[in-house]
Amino acid sequence: MRKDYFRDLWTFIAPGRALRPFDPDSVCASDSTGCFFCPGNENTTPPEIDRVAKNGSWQVRVFPNKFPITGGEDISENGWKTASSQGHHEVIVETPDHNQRLSQVTQDEMVLTLNAYRDRIKALETDANVGYVSVFKNQGREAGASLDHSHTQVLAVSQVPALIREKADHSHKGNCIYCKIAGSEAHSPRLVFENENFAAFCPFAPQFTHELWIVAKDHMRTLDELSEGAMADLASIMLKSLNAVEKLSPNYNMMVYYGPRGTDFHFHIEIVPRIPHQVKAGFEIGTDYAVITTPPEETAAFLRG
Repeated sequence: MRKDYFRDLWTFIAPGRALRPFDPDSVCASDSTGCFFCPGNENTTPPEIDRVAKNGSWQVRVFPNKFPITGGEDISENGWKTASSQGHHEVIVETPDHNQRLSQVTQDEMVLTLNAYRDRIKALETDANVGYVSVFKNQGREAGASLDHSHTQVLAVSQVPALIREKADHSHKGNCIYCKIAGSEAHSPRLVFENENFAAFCPFAPQFTHELWIVAKDHMRTLDELSEGAMADLASIMLKSLNAVEKLSPNYNMMVYYGPRGTDFHFHIEIVPRIPHQVKAGFEIGTDYAVITTPPEETAAFLRG
């Protein structure tokens, strides 16, 4: 068993299946006919919040989610604790091409998407009722995506989630666990890619098989603190990482972690490939242990190759 870097989470490594390469080029998106996110169908989405223009059209487009998680009914019963479910739920469409995955955009186009992430976090944090802005991507139906056209979701909620508070408690500048992790993993067999500003590696005790993290080498709280060069480095390593992950599965979840307003933090991204035979079942749900089928060192070696 392996223990997480700082959380009381444990992982069993139970090799039972060899790494099985997947050809991402064999995945075909659904027919674009009637796709809400394709150019020409802009009137089928809620009113646009923002867009990034390119070649007389748009490259990145932002609008409210038509089916938001936020805004549900809030009730108080028998003294059980409640909190407001009000907030903001938005969609960022990263490419006008229905058949293009985020891993297939150019580096400059990836920078445009990252700028959109940054700008929406900044804009939503101006709402005093927002505690945290979650930026995440579900790629593929097995990862929870309901539409095939590539997109990211932005969800602003009233509280800072417990997971984010726990991460923040251990990432104060000068005594930051993520600074130590990035420094250590940059010289470990779990390193996959690195450049001047970021390291991509498989964590020591992953919660999911083939999990991959991208961590800033320097202590920075948000995307807003990245220089132009650092943003280009992030775009570059994200493209390499997503292309590598898609060799294992076309389905993945990607979560962007940043420091909430007034909180110190260490910026990082986690990517979780969704493997059909690897789901959290009764043992994992009942004990909160993780079980993975491939040691992270083997996954890293495969992804590097």
